[in-house]
Amino acid sequence: MTGYTGYLYAGIKWRGQRPAQLVKIDGKTIETYANAKERLMLVSPYNTIEHTHPSVVNFPKKWHGYKYWLATTAYPKGDAYKENPHIYASSDLLSWKPAAENPLDEPRHPQRGKDGKVIQYNSDTHLLYNDEKDRLELFWRYVDDVNNEVTIFRKTSTDGKSWSDNEIAYRANRRGADMVSPAFIKDDQGYKVWYVANGYKIWYRDSKEGTAWSEPQEITVPYHETDMRHWHIDVQKFDGKYEMLVVGFKDLPDVNSPQERHTMNVYHSVSDDGKSWSTLEPVIYPSQVKGQWDGKGLYRSSFMKEHDTYYVFYSGIGFDDTRGIGLSYGKDIRRLKGIDYSDYKDLYN
Repeated sequence: MTGYTGYLYAGIKWRGQRPAQLVKIDGKTIETYANAKERLMLVSPYNTIEHTHPSVVNFPKKWHGYKYWLATTAYPKGDAYKENPHIYASSDLLSWKPAAENPLDEPRHPQRGKDGKVIQYNSDTHLLYNDEKDRLELFWRYVDDVNNEVTIFRKTSTDGKSWSDNEIAYRANRRGADMVSPAFIKDDQGYKVWYVANGYKIWYRDSKEGTAWSEPQEITVPYHETDMRHWHIDVQKFDGKYEMLVVGFKDLPDVNSPQERHTMNVYHSVSDDGKSWSTLEPVIYPSQVKGQWDGKGLYRSSFMKEHDTYYVFYSGIGFDDTRGIGLSYGKDIRRLKGIDYSDYKDLYN
């Protein structure tokens, strides 16, 4: 379910207040409330609020002044030169402040290809809280297409403001051992990571310290549709179960795959052990509205759970290729409501 044609806007109300959106997916009309009307205001030194690759951590009480911490990469109009890790903090999920001196990393003198685009760049942030050491840990992916190498860097912080120097958590040749959109979990056994590589498949590894990793194990996370491929993921553990968000695309032989990755949906799956997963169910679609920030497609998304409510931070792409991060929420992840700054009184219920 990645293709779409046109859109319809219905006059149906969300609990008497919010109009529903009707989207066309593979010829089917689907009613949804999940699309956020506005992007989160994440101000960057690049003079933009265009971000992608969200990863969120929530605390029961404020940690160094804030309940919620968010990692992103800036990505205005898909400019990989500015695709660098940022950290924000909030106590209400709506007002986000730069928590550190952003960006936390910026490649020096990256080389460019014949098309003028950088071929050495950052991407794919993931943020976690290490309970044992009472610190935040930020992971991100560095791509070096000059040397065909991928590196996963890690920085740590005990206050969210001051961050350590870069540490290499993983480094390998991209052809055989890439690590796209790594999603990490830290527990009393060490680190677990799920990621995409080698034919758009999902793989799993673990590590005691987060640097020396086990051999990769392929993880099957099925779709209802055929010929679907994974791209970016997030994995969290809620109430004793692992849950995954995936953005996926249909692998069509006559379609350019990078463009297909600009028109994806967000899917959800559940697992008892992190290795056997339920069939993916779609939870957010592109709004398909020409002037809307998420009209064209969706991208890497992240989520948290608080008071039995899911909060999904999802990346969107507009038809003009602008980027942004929106917030959707709900007790049932298949019945989400997108944030609307004029109607959010149920956000904290």
